[in-house]
Amino acid sequence: ETDTVIGRYNAAAPPTERICAGQRIVAVDGHVGAQEMSQALIDGPSEVVVRWPKIIHVTLRKANSTLGVAIARFENGVSFLTVARVHANGAADVAGADIQAGDHITAVNGIRGRRQVLLDALRDSEEPTLTLER
Repeated sequence: ETDTVIGRYNAAAPPTERICAGQRIVAVDGHVGAQEMSQALIDGPSEVVVRWPKIIHVTLRKANSTLGVAIARFENGVSFLTVARVHANGAADVAGADIQAGDHITAVNGIRGRRQVLLDALRDSEEPTLTLER
């Protein structure tokens, strides 16, 4: 696909420097903010830093019907939830779970999908297994 910014970048990049599905773009020409990276890609970058995410599986038991994590808002159209913060003394904190602010929840009990699908799966499970990407 050459009708997207990534597609145009990949069309011009050597095979070993192309961006692959599943990789995360972490910097473009030294920029790390989403808007700045997008603009740098449009302008024709000289350096793109990508990495494969770390995959973590965590099973938690809800305490008082909550996992003890806050989910970031305003992520319409994405297939993950972003952990905004882990509440002190919440279920995730007390369990010593490897969950951090900024982690992406990409599946709940093996269920993948858009934001609402993941939220519904979290709501419906007392002991969800989360697939996180960091």
